Amino acid sequence: MALMAALVAVAVGVLLARLWTEHRQRQPVAAPGVVVPPPVAVPAPSAAALLDSLRAGAGRSLAEVGLWPDLLGWTQRPGDLDVLTVRVPADLPLTLANHVLTRLVRTAGGEVIHAEETIPQERVELDAAFDSVVVARLVLERAADLQRRAGRIALIVAGVGRRRLGAPHVAAWCALPSAVAFCMWSGGAAPDSFVQAAAAAGHQLFVELPVKPLGRGPSPGPHAIAADDDEPRIRHRLDLALASARGAAGVVCLANSRVTVERRAVDAILGALAERRLLYVDGQETPAATVSAAAQELHVPWVRADIAAGAAADAQALEARLWDLAALAGRTGTALGIVPETDHALQVLQRLLPRLEARGHRLVSVSRLEQ
Repeated sequence: MALMAALVAVAVGVLLARLWTEHRQRQPVAAPGVVVPPPVAVPAPSAAALLDSLRAGAGRSLAEVGLWPDLLGWTQRPGDLDVLTVRVPADLPLTLANHVLTRLVRTAGGEVIHAEETIPQERVELDAAFDSVVVARLVLERAADLQRRAGRIALIVAGVGRRRLGAPHVAAWCALPSAVAFCMWSGGAAPDSFVQAAAAAGHQLFVELPVKPLGRGPSPGPHAIAADDDEPRIRHRLDLALASARGAAGVVCLANSRVTVERRAVDAILGALAERRLLYVDGQETPAATVSAAAQELHVPWVRADIAAGAAADAQALEARLWDLAALAGRTGTALGIVPETDHALQVLQRLLPRLEARGHRLVSVSRLEQ
């Protein structure tokens, strides 16, 4: 009977976790479903090995749902069980934390033979056993005064249109959460198939601001804006860029350029954007003071990228930058990152975004961060 009750409790926990995931996916900002962490230990050959695996794996597993080491503590009284106590922040359902630990126990070669909610919505106790012998008690306690260290994250994929994308690539990019935005390269007409698919999937579109870069930066295309262009010429070239992706929410400046420090040119660009009620995104991690001052004076909505990864970033470097972005969002509440349209960037996002959401971060549209 005890074993049957435990199995029922686990099944209910899994069902509730799944329902919670589906609830999150029905929210206005779409997000990937919660991902339970992968196995962290091989099946244990003995009770002692199981306990070692639980001690080694609990922190890693619970980190995948946003818990940090200070929330976990192991204790043992002479002649008594090892007890893991976990303080669970208010924004994480106890059922999900229960599910994570239950999976850890099973992965490590043990079983949960008793599970009880000793205080409704406040405390859950699990007994982890090897060959029907309890080796550890896992206690989940609600910490109503805590929230996970998570924030709102906005992402822009830049450089769309610089290379030809086949239908599978277009479908894969557009299958990312709808809060992920795309920035179209202004050097040519944006692929209609991509623009239509992205819009249909609810993604915001931006256009790369076509300014002449300092040095040998990437070409912005044939209609680049120069710092000494007059206002009519600047407006005309901005019109051409915006026409490459109709329905765009704004422009993204990715290049270091004299244009963004020349107040006359900045005023012409921001004035044209203000008339269209479009957003200006400063894609430089070190923002141009001229742009921020002018945007505030002209009341133009703008936002600055916190992290911008170039096309040369490999998968490992890009993943590290995104973890940095998530840490920043956890500290400040919001963060904006720009990543390149490359195959390894797509793979990193497919792998990492569900993990960020599982840790409590929320993907939001870029316009939700405007200043």
